[in-house]
Amino acid sequence: MAAPAAPVAAPIAAPATANAVLRAGTPITLRLMEEITTKGKAARVGQRIRMGVAAPVVVNSVTVIPAGSPTEAEITSVRNKGMWGGLDLIVDP
Repeated sequence: MAAPAAPVAAPIAAPATANAVLRAGTPITLRLMEEITTKGKAARVGQRIRMGVAAPVVVNSVTVIPAGSPTEAEITSVRNKGMWGGLDLIVDP
């Protein structure tokens, strides 16, 4: 008598991504992964800041960027105006 054949796992289908195109200019909510401040002139132009994606980015029911995905930003300008300081960032793709 022949031994029964071992069960074969069914292949897992890859999600359809043909219709999951993230368009340029799509807003993505980011969160800071570290503190930045203009107090004491601590923030400097050219400084790199770690950030993460706050919520999954979903296009046509496909998650194209998972929550928590890391990214970085660079400080491009700093305004040390006392209590109302500010800064501008550019985020790396």
